[in-house]
Amino acid sequence: MDVEKRRDRKKTRRREDIIGVTRNMIVERGVDGFTLQDVANGLDLSKGTLYLSFSGKEELLRAVLEEAGTDFLEYLNARTADAASGLDTILRIGRGYLEFYEDQEDAFLLFGLMDHFAPEFPFAQGAGSGQLPQVFVELVRESLDRGVRDGSVDPSLDPDGMTFNIVFMATSLMDKVSKIPRAIRAGMDVPAIIAHAFSLLVRAVANPAIPRDLIDRYFESGAQVNLSPYWRNEK
Repeated sequence: MDVEKRRDRKKTRRREDIIGVTRNMIVERGVDGFTLQDVANGLDLSKGTLYLSFSGKEELLRAVLEEAGTDFLEYLNARTADAASGLDTILRIGRGYLEFYEDQEDAFLLFGLMDHFAPEFPFAQGAGSGQLPQVFVELVRESLDRGVRDGSVDPSLDPDGMTFNIVFMATSLMDKVSKIPRAIRAGMDVPAIIAHAFSLLVRAVANPAIPRDLIDRYFESGAQVNLSPYWRNEK
């Protein structure tokens, strides 16, 4: 391997190490609980060496957020790809939030910092921008559009207006959870809070023919609930 390739690999590895240490510090101390010097000390590097990879703390935090956001969206996409209806996609997004917290709590908390970096989200990004937050917005909007067309979502619903309500409430939930100190969060039933929040959201958009108690059951651990016979009038 030539010198340039070795140098590039070293820079890439150092960048990954910096992001990894920063992730841990955010989870343990909060976004304002550490400095670049703390990160440098954690890696036995000089602060100047950190600046070879990142221009400052803001850029480093954005890199951490982007990585966590990518993980989260990949998680959701894998769980919604074969959804049978628009409502099914919304339900799976809710379960995705719940399971992502249970499987990757640290990444969930990091993605919850979205409001810290983009307080205007989700109201100031154009469709098709390709930015991670907007990708999530479009996933929700497409799900609601599909649900109105296939009948699983309340046909009187305004998909555009409800999209922002869902995204606003979902991201606010992550934001609030991410700011709860670990010691306090350990004594809370966070999955139950997430489940209840998404049950309320789905109740607001689902076809009126679907019994609301079945929507609640969908978010219970291990539950197997089929809602399609109700909106298809097959029960």
